[in-house]
Amino acid sequence: MVYRIVGVINLVFALPQTVIPLLLFLITVPEFDKIYHQSFGVSSVSLMVSYLAATLLLFMGAANAFFGVKLFSHSKTVEHRYFKYALVSIVLTLLLVGWLMGIMLVSLIIPIYHLSTLK
Repeated sequence: MVYRIVGVINLVFALPQTVIPLLLFLITVPEFDKIYHQSFGVSSVSLMVSYLAATLLLFMGAANAFFGVKLFSHSKTVEHRYFKYALVSIVLTLLLVGWLMGIMLVSLIIPIYHLSTLK
């Protein structure tokens, strides 16, 4: 029963960890790139930090999804083998996701601030 609870927590954490970075890659970054190019006349702004944070979030989300699915398997040896990894993944998620999302969003906004203060 404990394995299943940890599996549910892993799956719940995996959903936003994969959806938010994918939305960033597919929608937000291209729109910001258009804004930087059209409004400020800047050919390119380095969004590498944002991409790095989003990639780390995607990997953490994939790990959470993997452990969540493994803890729902019916084999006790598989459940027991991945239980500690799943707990570590939950702790890392709780510690790092807020920071990574903050870094990801701030790295998108800071170039606008720097470009708008240059006059």
